[in-house]
Amino acid sequence: MAWKNVRPDGNMVKWEAEGIELDGYYRGRRSGQFGGLGDLETEDGKFLTFPVTTALEHRLKDIKEGERIKIVYRGYRKTQKGIDFKFFDVFRWTDDEAEAPAE
Repeated sequence: MAWKNVRPDGNMVKWEAEGIELDGYYRGRRSGQFGGLGDLETEDGKFLTFPVTTALEHRLKDIKEGERIKIVYRGYRKTQKGIDFKFFDVFRWTDDEAEAPAE
């Protein structure tokens, strides 16, 4: 047995390149110096920290801590008013293939 940090400083993921994917267990949100941060634990036990934009926050609102998810950064989109924002797809792991989204 060993002690494991419950809120380690994870490797910071920056949403810079379209197509970035994060896959793992959602460990929740917290406040950072420049806004909201999310934490994800990968299958191999690594912790990743990522900035939570307003658009991503809306996608994560129904995700519970401990759920397995995949976040895919799809690049910039424009609102109806012409404002750029970062767009994401968020997938929830399911054992039911009928519910699994097509990627």
